[in-house]
Amino acid sequence: MLSMSFDLTRYRDINKILVESVKNAVKNVLDVEVQNVSIEKPENPGFGDYSTNIAMTIAKTKHLNPNEVARKVATELQSYDFVFQNNSLTYPAFKKIEAVLPGFINFHFSDEFLKFGMIFVIEEKENYGSSKIGDNKKIIVEFSQPNPNKPMHIGHARNNFLGSSLSEIFKFVGFDVIRTNYLNDWGTHICKSMLMYRKYGNNREPDKKTDHFVGDFYIKYEQEEEQNPGIKEELSALFIKMEAGDPETLKLWEKIVGWAYKGWEQTYKDENVEFDVWMYQSNYKKTGKEIVQLALEKGIAEKD
Repeated sequence: MLSMSFDLTRYRDINKILVESVKNAVKNVLDVEVQNVSIEKPENPGFGDYSTNIAMTIAKTKHLNPNEVARKVATELQSYDFVFQNNSLTYPAFKKIEAVLPGFINFHFSDEFLKFGMIFVIEEKENYGSSKIGDNKKIIVEFSQPNPNKPMHIGHARNNFLGSSLSEIFKFVGFDVIRTNYLNDWGTHICKSMLMYRKYGNNREPDKKTDHFVGDFYIKYEQEEEQNPGIKEELSALFIKMEAGDPETLKLWEKIVGWAYKGWEQTYKDENVEFDVWMYQSNYKKTGKEIVQLALEKGIAEKD
């Protein structure tokens, strides 16, 4: 039996050290090279602080008894010196390493190591859990992406919180994070609010939160379309004028989307959500048409 020592004084390296030690143990007692070792934290604390199912994985591929494999590997691991140092003294990191049915190997930390962990957390303060795995790497988190023709709803809030949280987590582990919001600000969905404002808005200024003011006209369009399906032709005509660059129509478009953005500013502020880059579909419509035309000319797309 080969005696080995693993130093867990670097508290951050627990998972890495356990993976290495399990690989060594499997090699020593079974003469099997394993590439991937899963180290998990059991949901039930009675099953230990960490656990691995490597014995069951090996038993399945080698047609062995998983509990017997777990027992052999656990016995090997029990012979290793898992230690840590605190105040110039050396302590055992585990009080128990055991094999349990149907083939798990569970690791139970010693009381001394748990105390050491608490001290580590206290000393790290707000840096606890951070790392440098993202150093010199850039990551884009694109989220939110509402349509500027009405206020955001609860689905957008979920999106905003997820995107913002992921951004903070990536930043915490060293990534250069770019928070991006791509806005679909061009199309008939915008024209719905524009058309109703032109019909019924009487050029008045918003009398409520501005994105809700815009949203009222979007709702009015949906209601009116139910009573008058022919209004779709007016909607199409308005969009054609917008596509053609009609100055009066573009002025109305700028007013509508501007009100939506102004209302969103307050929503994002209330949700504590920020962005580094704002991208607008309207800035890419010309390039998009050029790409479509090129695809047609090359025969990789066709009009339907």
